[in-house]
Amino acid sequence: MTRHTLLLVAGLGLGMEVASASAQNVPNTVVLLPAPDIASVIKGGTRPEIVARGLKAADDPIWLPNIGLVFTESPADRVVRLGEDDQLTTFVGDLHRPLGMTFDAQGRLISLQSQAGFTGPRVIWPAGKEMVLADNFEGRPFGRPNDIVSDRKGGVYFSDLGPSPPPPGGMSPAVYYVPPGGNPIRVSDDIARPNGVQLSRDEKTLHVNDTGGINALRVRCSSGRPVVESPRVHQLRGPHSADLCERRATLQRLTVSSSMKKAACMRSPKRASR
Repeated sequence: MTRHTLLLVAGLGLGMEVASASAQNVPNTVVLLPAPDIASVIKGGTRPEIVARGLKAADDPIWLPNIGLVFTESPADRVVRLGEDDQLTTFVGDLHRPLGMTFDAQGRLISLQSQAGFTGPRVIWPAGKEMVLADNFEGRPFGRPNDIVSDRKGGVYFSDLGPSPPPPGGMSPAVYYVPPGGNPIRVSDDIARPNGVQLSRDEKTLHVNDTGGINALRVRCSSGRPVVESPRVHQLRGPHSADLCERRATLQRLTVSSSMKKAACMRSPKRASR
């Protein structure tokens, strides 16, 4: 199954319509606009194709070697696989409101759980390798972990949005790093709404999307404790940006139409470079 552009749609029901770019935007309508040209990623003018409908939610699609495309359906507590026949099957079930995922250099699928009592990153596949990587910071549970990326050393960076506003005594939004076999390190707690995270190819820079504003931040992670650079260096065009994708040192914004109540954007696989 070869696709240039993928769109998974989770709406209020099965009756979602596809509207042309020139049609008036109406509730529960997905407007499919041609993609901009992104060098080495996608040819300008390519139109997205809807391949799955009727999901309760769809988030964080990534490609697994010899498996294919998988994504999370958080309200159903599962990771879903899209087969070559375009049929959806449960790839990993019995999870706890899973959100972001990453595929690390050890061949492990790591998923962020967002259900109270289970929050944090954990290995969910392959079978027999399941383990919790972190479930608290200094004895306090995470709020609502959202996006995650792994590095070649076996560690993971992840964002924790938390509820807004944080409850009394609750964790504030932050970005964390979990070194292999170690305790989580808080990279930053002064980002209003940290969401999408992505490492540069040389893994010296972590890009963090702030959905509480119109900026992304850059974090130096080449030596010692990761440090957030100031001022904020990548200005986006609006507050509704989704994830960041780096290709040839170019940051592009992938957007979700506000009419799509719940959806997943196409993104590059969150796996460590080899």
